[in-house]
Amino acid sequence: MARPGRARLAFARNSAGAIQLQGSPQPQCLARPRGPEGPGLSLAYFGTSAGLYTIGFWAPLIVSGLGFSILRTGFLVAIPNLIAVIGMILWSRNSDRTGERYWHAAIACLIAAVGMAVAARAGSSAILAITGLSLTAFGVSAAKPPLWSLPTTFFAGTPQLPPSDSSIRSAPWAASSDPT
Repeated sequence: MARPGRARLAFARNSAGAIQLQGSPQPQCLARPRGPEGPGLSLAYFGTSAGLYTIGFWAPLIVSGLGFSILRTGFLVAIPNLIAVIGMILWSRNSDRTGERYWHAAIACLIAAVGMAVAARAGSSAILAITGLSLTAFGVSAAKPPLWSLPTTFFAGTPQLPPSDSSIRSAPWAASSDPT
């Protein structure tokens, strides 16, 4: 016996012979993505995660391998992370200001790849190693925010940017709660 308020669902074969759910549209979250976006986003996320692991696990080993003490290694390894924090905030602000996500994620990933190449070729140069690690840390950290917003763009249409502060204050629903 069906409960009140619940839709009855039935299964039927469509013209191609596949079994389809009848009585209710398929939820959009279960729709299969078409095209290369899904695997492309997965590959980009894997690459940025690998870059973060490179910075987290290998940066201290790379820097200590150059002959620095434990204390100096800690201070030198902090430099790429500080650059990454500042760069990620500025990069994300620029992405939000322009409303562009795809190229912000792609260029940041390329910067990280260049940084890994520089760090790998640094040899015994501490400056090159720190520069390469800084580029890598910046690139993978700056790529994450625009990269995480891309699935909604590809799978559900282009998201709208949040309204500016002045448009929020001038909205009719906000006028009654504004104390001024």
